[in-house]
Amino acid sequence: HRIDWGTVGLSFDFLPNDATLTALRGLLSRRSCAYSVPVGARERLGGPPDAVELLSYRPGERAVVRVSRGNQSVFAKLFAGKQHEELAARLPVLQQDLQRRSTNLLLPPMLGHEPADGAVWLGAVAGRAAHDLLADDGTARNTSKRIGAALAQWHQLTPPPALATVT
Repeated sequence: HRIDWGTVGLSFDFLPNDATLTALRGLLSRRSCAYSVPVGARERLGGPPDAVELLSYRPGERAVVRVSRGNQSVFAKLFAGKQHEELAARLPVLQQDLQRRSTNLLLPPMLGHEPADGAVWLGAVAGRAAHDLLADDGTARNTSKRIGAALAQWHQLTPPPALATVT
């Protein structure tokens, strides 16, 4: 469903029919989503999804979809432009570099890249979400200290040389 008022320069796409993020419609349907989840993400889920949730959406630009089965979740990051190519190229380089340096920093594992859909599939990082921990008065202070330490550690790192060759 699309309304286009070209005379005033407005057009609206209604979920799930985004003219630019064409894979979004299939992902938001649990039945269609079961067929579009790449092998790595399917293995992480352990079977077909039982829940699909749109977490973030900027019409015509990008979206984040959580696909779950039981307590396992994977995430599809959809991009309208070429950002998916950059993320798919940079994330493995950063992950290898962090492992080599033996840091305590974690990045979500990349489970698949679907260039035709503009999608990068990511696994979840173990633990509770920082925003949940920060909202809890009992854990907020310790969480903010840990986040600060992680950011300081991240900013002290020199980008790996291989990242300079990734466009």
